[in-house]
Amino acid sequence: MESNHRTGYELEPITPREAVDLYLDTRKTELAASSLTAHRSRLGHFIRWCDEQDITNLNDLTPRDFTKFSIWRRDDGDLNNVTLNTQLHTLRVFIRKCEAFQAVLPRLHVYVEPTRLAPREGVRHAFIEPEIAKRIIKHYRKYEYASLDHVVLEILWATGVRTGTLRSFDLDDWNSGERRLNAQHRPETETPLKNGEDGQRPIVVSKPAAEVIDDYIKTNRNDITDKHGRKPLITTRFGRPARQTIRNIIYRATLPCVYSGECPHNRNPTTCEWNQNRHSASTCPSSRSPHGMRKAAITEARKRDIPIEAVSLQMNVSPEIIRKVYDKRTIEEKTTEYAHYWDLEPAADRAQSKQQTGGYYD
Repeated sequence: MESNHRTGYELEPITPREAVDLYLDTRKTELAASSLTAHRSRLGHFIRWCDEQDITNLNDLTPRDFTKFSIWRRDDGDLNNVTLNTQLHTLRVFIRKCEAFQAVLPRLHVYVEPTRLAPREGVRHAFIEPEIAKRIIKHYRKYEYASLDHVVLEILWATGVRTGTLRSFDLDDWNSGERRLNAQHRPETETPLKNGEDGQRPIVVSKPAAEVIDDYIKTNRNDITDKHGRKPLITTRFGRPARQTIRNIIYRATLPCVYSGECPHNRNPTTCEWNQNRHSASTCPSSRSPHGMRKAAITEARKRDIPIEAVSLQMNVSPEIIRKVYDKRTIEEKTTEYAHYWDLEPAADRAQSKQQTGGYYD
């Protein structure tokens, strides 16, 4: 054990790799598997940098090292501000955890300074216009009714859930009579929710989407039990779909040539390599990710004047994030919605004022 002469703080020697492994192990119960993988990947770059700098003991880190790492990582990965910001945020959390198990000096994490972003630089722009989403749903209802692709699209559009939540549903989680899906955090059987137990909730499904789910179960769902003895609601021939399978479904569905028959890139849809299969659809500049469908669903809910608290509960996202990231209504649309708030004078007082002024009110 080594004591720092300035603070008397007892540091325990540990290599960067050992510290990262310990950090990840302590967070297994806190993070979803996908988040844990992301943290491992981001901190892997920090381990590489330490190797290059011959830093074999995390005790030796100084505030200046974080500035050096930030510059190195930006140039090494040719990263934009948003990506670099995300990686530095993870490093900051990691260093703070290292303070708890006496691997670095107290409060060293405050010297890990994420990059400054412009007001909307951190907001992803993979957005699907609600009207486009409606056209996509209309196309699938007509041409691919109750198929795997169709039921995936209907659920995402009707509920705005994340893909991880979608694939977590079991057959028993669907209550047709009440039109409810039950989201459950089940990490021990490989279907964690992004926000853990805080993401558990009943989810209301619209009547049209409920009919599609019922018809999918009757006609196209594979009667499969997974290795954990669970019966997935959404299935492929091999069982519960992988996240990438769901992503590929959305990429293909959002190809303009699929839902409209038109190509904005002047290509022949029958020969275009972007339209050959689900796996190639993501390369089309006009295709969108599942996150775009989630944004569209939340925006549509707000356009329909569904209270932000109800949207927050249904889609498991805070009102603050809804306002910043997901609410894509235009200024004109928001102004129209809020206009009635400015008519603040009670009607009786307004009528009396008009009478007193001979009708020349306002």
